[in-house]
Amino acid sequence: MGRLVGRRLTRARLVWDLDEDEWFADCPVLLDFEGEQVEINHRKFDELSITWNTIDPTHSLEWSDFHLAWRRTE
Repeated sequence: MGRLVGRRLTRARLVWDLDEDEWFADCPVLLDFEGEQVEINHRKFDELSITWNTIDPTHSLEWSDFHLAWRRTE
C-alpha cells in the first residue's frame, strides 16, 4: 500500500456487459493510481481479493455467453 502514498486516482476500469449496457459486477474493478494498478475482486459477501498489476485490460474478455469489454472511466 505504501506505493500509493501521494498518488492520485487517475482512472477506473469496469467490465461492461455490452448486450445489457450495464456494469458486469462479477468481474474485478481496476483502479489506476498514476500507473500503479490496484485490482479489487469479490466473491460472495465476505471474500475479497486485492491484487497489484496482474490484469491486462487490453486483452479481450471471454466469459461463456456474455459479450464483455473493459470500460474506462475518468
